[in-house]
Amino acid sequence: MQDTKIYSYIFKPQGKIRGIIQIVHGITEHMGRYQEFANYCTNHGFIIYGIDLVGHGKSLYQGHIKGYFGKEGSWENVVNDVYNSYLQIKEKYPDLPYYLIGFSLGSFIVRNLMIENRSLKINACLLLGTGYQSPILLKMVKFVVKQNGKKAGEEYSTSLIDNLAFKNYNKKFKDASSNADWLLEDKKARKQYLNDPLCLKHVSAGLFRELLNGMIITNDSKAKIYLQCPVYLLSGKNDAVGEFGKGVNKAATLLLKQGANIKKIKLFENMRHDILHGKNCQEVYAYILDIIEKNL
Repeated sequence: MQDTKIYSYIFKPQGKIRGIIQIVHGITEHMGRYQEFANYCTNHGFIIYGIDLVGHGKSLYQGHIKGYFGKEGSWENVVNDVYNSYLQIKEKYPDLPYYLIGFSLGSFIVRNLMIENRSLKINACLLLGTGYQSPILLKMVKFVVKQNGKKAGEEYSTSLIDNLAFKNYNKKFKDASSNADWLLEDKKARKQYLNDPLCLKHVSAGLFRELLNGMIITNDSKAKIYLQCPVYLLSGKNDAVGEFGKGVNKAATLLLKQGANIKKIKLFENMRHDILHGKNCQEVYAYILDIIEKNL
């Protein structure tokens, strides 16, 4: 990707390092949003590490294009970016326990890595805000998105893309006062998100197409997972993306069929999609730390 630089973030504890937690962020955000969670983890001896995915945060496509992974097939490039970032930090700290956390879009990238099994040495995978959709439905939506992208330009968003990506989820909440109510139940957290200049307020047709490509790969019942580390699915009980728990359970059933070592499904009361930034995020932090410490 010409002129595209991938920015990485690393937060280190002051004392002894107990392990590394790599985060793969969601579709509209960036790694800088994880400062508070990073502080919590570093206070307990863990490195927090991650990259701004292409088109997000400081990793702008060709240096200036927001919300765009690249041409069709660029999903694999993004998965490679995450894998290569894993290799870089693993080379520096080869003997430390390693954990992968994928949120939303990031959960499908992690699931893709689990399927491809590129010799990952992982102590546990945590999938946050993941879900399930039928590959047939996903292919139908992808066709519509591709046609829309051809008309408007795949680097741009349209009202149709907004409806498919976000507004259908927002409609689940009758009291919605913004286009991010589906994401966060807490008004203060929503305001911080909406006022963050590095967070995307829209996604391009091309980016949404590539997410659909990734979901088609990971929701394929014939796909095989050989990575046998413990896998945990965490979501808000009021997460529309996870169908208020139903989609999370469907995802777990599929992952088991694919060969994953599912250990636990946890739905957090009164929380929506983004559980690491919600009102009760400290409860989520503690729950994740407990998982990490059980898998040292």
